[in-house]
Amino acid sequence: MGMSTQQSQQFAAILEKKLYDVTKERQALGELPDPVLDLYTDITDSKNPYEEFMELSTLGDIQEFNGKFTTQSLYEGFTTKIELKRYGLMVATDRDLVDDEKFGMLEEVAAGMVDGCNRLRRKNAVQTFARANTVAFDTMKSGEGVSLASTGHKTKVPGISTATGFSNSGTDALTKLSLAAARINMRKFRNSQGIRFNTTGDNYAIIHPDELDFKVQEILGTPFGLDTAEHNKNVQAGKYKSINSLLLSDYSSTSWGLIDMDMVKKSLKWIQRAKADYKVTIDFMTLATMQSIYERHGYGFVGWRWLYWNTVV
Repeated sequence: MGMSTQQSQQFAAILEKKLYDVTKERQALGELPDPVLDLYTDITDSKNPYEEFMELSTLGDIQEFNGKFTTQSLYEGFTTKIELKRYGLMVATDRDLVDDEKFGMLEEVAAGMVDGCNRLRRKNAVQTFARANTVAFDTMKSGEGVSLASTGHKTKVPGISTATGFSNSGTDALTKLSLAAARINMRKFRNSQGIRFNTTGDNYAIIHPDELDFKVQEILGTPFGLDTAEHNKNVQAGKYKSINSLLLSDYSSTSWGLIDMDMVKKSLKWIQRAKADYKVTIDFMTLATMQSIYERHGYGFVGWRWLYWNTVV
């Protein structure tokens, strides 16, 4: 004779508590510890199906005061719309596993579901860089209408030339010379008024796939004689942080970028609505254990002046 509805509900509550503890422990461990997700600013208080962000134009230089102020206008910048995407999975397990005290297998299912959520978040976070030179965005829409890394960035301020200082895209393989060139190009970026600017410091990080890790470590860790017989000083030794992304390797083993660490958190947005929401119940018709997990998030970028990206094929 099978369990009554009340017994089934009590059993489900006990099983849910046991498996929920497993998922909490697993959430703390994580899987595929790719560092790119840490570059995003977390937004956890969103209550909308999407969020919109808009940049304002910067102001130009102040003018000489001749007894009367010179007025300047502010212009709306480009908008970014980040939509929240839903993900989920359900697994049904026969009652025999419970009768035969195979709780360990049910725990593995629960842990595997949380692992899947952790992997998904990190895989999605890398998409911003993997698709840096395309407009195939995943959960966002860009009002500018160009890729994150582009030679054709725009401004809404009238009369401003974008001929120089509006490109953050290159095709150079990683060398000590191309790394230095990327830094110089970033320091020549111009704002929406077409004026050169710099951030608070010289705080950059190289983001790269695992295949380039030894090359990056060689550049950063060789104080003298890098690629030269004169044993001259390598002025880039220790100058940058290294962000080694295992997941970037799934898209390119040669492409890499330089990130302004003073600006990146202001630009990359991660909206987390539901995080690994795990449920378990018993189907009273079949007595199967039903485990499900639900995840909802969206991500994107606001502005482009925090990155110089080299697409290398």
